[in-house]
Amino acid sequence: MGTLRIDMPNRQAVYMHDTPSKQTFAADYRFLSHGCVRVDGIYDLATWLLNGNSNDHWDRNVIADATREGDQKRIDLGRAIPVAWIYLDAWASADGTVHYRPNVYGLDGAADGHRTRR
Repeated sequence: MGTLRIDMPNRQAVYMHDTPSKQTFAADYRFLSHGCVRVDGIYDLATWLLNGNSNDHWDRNVIADATREGDQKRIDLGRAIPVAWIYLDAWASADGTVHYRPNVYGLDGAADGHRTRR
């Protein structure tokens, strides 16, 4: 799973984490998951989340040092930061081009039959 995990309240117990398999971030097709979300740049995200949102001083170096120690540490944020998971397998870019991707999770079944490609 990696060294850093970011929990958030949700019914599915989904959390964000880094991975020891950094090469997976270079792949175009990387839907190898057990339900959680691998984050490239997890230390940058953690630094952003904790900046001014914790009673302690946390910068990227302090976070990296804490994870090297190997002990688990729970850090609660001072204020909630909303997280929205958005599943898109089709979208339009600013120039009007419609982009399609495989419906890998099968969540847009009703829309699959209505796609027309130009």
